[in-house]
Amino acid sequence: MPNMTVSEVLKTLMFKEDIRVSGLARKIGVPQQTLQRVVAGLSPNPHEATLVPLAEYFNITIDQLKGKADIPGIRTLGGEEDKPWHELPLLSWDEACEYDTLAKETLAAKKHILTEVKVSDAAYALTMQDSSMEPVYPAGTVMIVDPKLELDDRRYVIVKLKGENRAIIRWVTTDGRDYFLKLLNPDLSGAGLVKLTSEDKVLGVVVQAKRDLI
Repeated sequence: MPNMTVSEVLKTLMFKEDIRVSGLARKIGVPQQTLQRVVAGLSPNPHEATLVPLAEYFNITIDQLKGKADIPGIRTLGGEEDKPWHELPLLSWDEACEYDTLAKETLAAKKHILTEVKVSDAAYALTMQDSSMEPVYPAGTVMIVDPKLELDDRRYVIVKLKGENRAIIRWVTTDGRDYFLKLLNPDLSGAGLVKLTSEDKVLGVVVQAKRDLI
């Protein structure tokens, strides 16, 4: 395990503990923004005031947290493809439309979601805010979205329609020539099929849904 960075060690521990940055920050009394910078790798040499409560929470030494000593159960990671988790920024639906233009500092300050699903480095997370896609995606569902996946039949996609400034989610189907978008909730207006045009922009394919039951 030696030669891992603080960021890599911390993200691995958080994944194993199934805890998010916001929850960990509350438990150890460190500002969430400070902790987020450490997790994102933007603070490679954190202050002792940050390292000590982290080490105490995970019951490890400072050297283990810094990647200078082994932690039982954590192996050296040879590359991104070996990591058991991915940490993705949780965007607003407006931000999803401009994701590729957001500054690294802006993304680092966002709440982050951990997922074990294999995704590209462009993936991000969104929270379902209405009932338009019930019962599949109730309000509050966190969705993992990968912009690098190809559009295909019977997938759920995040899309920005022509003339709109905010992303939406729709189920997609095809007749072999054109793609069509559909709401799932039959009680809402506009629940029929709408043709996807070249002037609409697909922002990603939903690859996972995460929902807290309690």
